[in-house]
This record gives sequence, C-alpha cells and structure tokens, in this order.
Amino acid sequence: MLLFVFENRADLRAKLRNLASAFVTSAAKQQQQQSALATGACNEMFGNLALSAAGYRKLAWSEDALKSAFTHIHYNETWFLDGMRARYRVWGEPEQARLEDFYQTTTVDGYLLLACADRDILDQATTVAKNALGAFCRQVHEERGQLIKRNGEEYEPFGFRDAIAKPTVITGANRTPHEARTLLFRDRLAPSNNCFGTFVVYGKLEQDVSGFWQAAGDLGTKLGWSANYAAARIIGRDENGTALVNDFSQDPQGTVCPFQAHIRKVNPQFSSAGHPIVVPLYRRGTPYQTDNTTGLLFLSMQENIGVQFGRLMRTWVNSADFPVSGTGTDSLVGRPGGVQNWDGILHDVGRHVTFRGGEFFFLPSLAFFHSLDG
Repeated sequence: MLLFVFENRADLRAKLRNLASAFVTSAAKQQQQQSALATGACNEMFGNLALSAAGYRKLAWSEDALKSAFTHIHYNETWFLDGMRARYRVWGEPEQARLEDFYQTTTVDGYLLLACADRDILDQATTVAKNALGAFCRQVHEERGQLIKRNGEEYEPFGFRDAIAKPTVITGANRTPHEARTLLFRDRLAPSNNCFGTFVVYGKLEQDVSGFWQAAGDLGTKLGWSANYAAARIIGRDENGTALVNDFSQDPQGTVCPFQAHIRKVNPQFSSAGHPIVVPLYRRGTPYQTDNTTGLLFLSMQENIGVQFGRLMRTWVNSADFPVSGTGTDSLVGRPGGVQNWDGILHDVGRHVTFRGGEFFFLPSLAFFHSLDG
C-alpha cells in the first residue's frame, strides 16, 4: 500500500489519470487473473487506486458536488466526507495518541494498492509506482504486507488460520442484486450511470502476540482450560480454523462459542430473539511485520460505511450488551477496560489489537480516472 498526499498543482488530474492507466487492473483483467489462479500460480500485477475525501477536495470538486456525489439515498451519511479522524474512536481506542506518527500528523489523499505473488515483480512495480507518485505527491508512505502461509493455508500473526470466511458478491448462478447492493455504490463523478465504486475502510492493526497468549493462559488458568482452548474461545475458532460452532442457532446460550468470541461478535448470524441478522462487510487482512511490530493491514469494502462498518463496530464489537445483556465487548478487538462473561465468571482478557492509523476511501470506477481532464 502506497499512501500519498498530493501536491497543489494544476496538472493533478492529468497525473492521476496517467497513474490509473498504468497501474489499475480492470475488472476484465481481474477475471482473467482469477481464472489463472484457479489452475495454478498467477504472477501478474494487481492494482487499485482509491481517494479519500481530502483527495477529492484537492482535485477541485466543490463541497456541494461531493455531498451530491457521496450522499446515500436512505441515510444522511457523512462518514466518508468527515474522514476517519472524526471517527477514529469507532475502533474502540481511548486516545488518539496511540496512532503511529504518520497517521497522527498526516491527512492521506489516497492509496495505490499493488499486489503480486512474485516478490521481485512486485518490488519492481513498487519502485516504478513510487517514482510516478513522487512526480505529483509531496509525501508517499509505504505499508508492506506479506501473507503468512503454512501448508498452503493463510494464517494471521496470533497463529490462527485466516481468510476462511471469504464473502462473494456476484459469481455465476449465485448472483443476486441484494448482495451487489451491499458492496457497490454508483460512481456519480464518472461519465456514465453504469459506473460503480465502493467505500473502503483501511486500518493498520498492531497485534501484541505475546500479550495475547499470556492473556489466553491467564484465562485458561482461571477456568481450568489449556491456553490453546482459551484462545479458541476468545477467537471462536481453533488454530487450524475449525469453528467452535458453525450455526449459532444451535448454541443459543453461548456455551460452546461465547457471545463475546470475535467471530460471533462480527458475524452473530442471529439476534437474541432468534431472528437472522446480516450486515455484510467484505473484508481482508494482510499481515505485516517490521523490526518491532506485527499485525494486519485491514481493508473492508461496503456500500455504506456507517451502516455496515460503523454498525458492526459500534453496536456489536464495542457493545457490552450485544447480542445479550452482560456479554461484554469483543474479546479480541473490543474497547479495552471491560470484562466478559466466561461461563459465569467475569474476566477481562485485555486488548491485544491496537488501531495504529487509517482512513476512509472511495474506490472509483476506472472510467472515472479515464475521464479526468488536465
């Protein structure tokens, strides 16, 4: 991920159009890459380019034009236009001081995301892209991710199998307009009514691996469990990815998979009254590692940030009374300082995932970029 801040220059739109032409992967090309991956390795580059509200403003769109372009029909949605600085507490952080210096002091205008299975090809493309961005950006900040793979499966830094729940939107006979509406938003600044984009939530999430396993051990000691079993109850899955319960309607009291387990908090399936509840959030996390820290570069895509990401974080993850009263906050990423109900025993496992920075973006259509004038 190359996060950038524009310079104030007259040819900004033309420069951005050229960048998109060079690096953004079209939908047709993505389908070809997906077919190649199904039959073996695909070493072709993938790229997408997104803008924050600050970035759109620097491209000289008026505030009225932006409100018209990004207002939802059924909601007075302001999350994207407000930016993440106005909403960072949705992550459950008590203070902004926990942000990394870059995110503390910088308002990001956009990102260019590049990915490839071949590291050498990716490194070469990244160098070219950074040079291209340097021609019209005053700051370019790189966040580098790397999948953790074991026996061909993906894992996250705590050691749990990851990328298991991969929601799809439109795939052959399974396509439904309802699913598409949870992801796609009409790109009103593009030249055609048939152009669509999506809102992106980006967050850098640092993980305290040793602290997590210490907390799992402490919980296990308190309840007579092994550290591995306690960790599985915190996550809602075994380390190999096996869910404690696949259908939460079969565990209405939360005795097998606790209500505060991470996967049950972010995808509860059913309300306390047994009614199905679904808030689709199309998300991916790519591990990163520096000399001193490790964690995930989190991305979610949705049609409405407040209704999807915002609702999930505010009313599910950080609510002590969801899905039932006295549950406690999400035992993995919920607001710190609370306690959870572990088989009748109140215990705080602590917070071992820290939000270190991020932003809200809109991922426009390729037609939008092609339409930019000089």
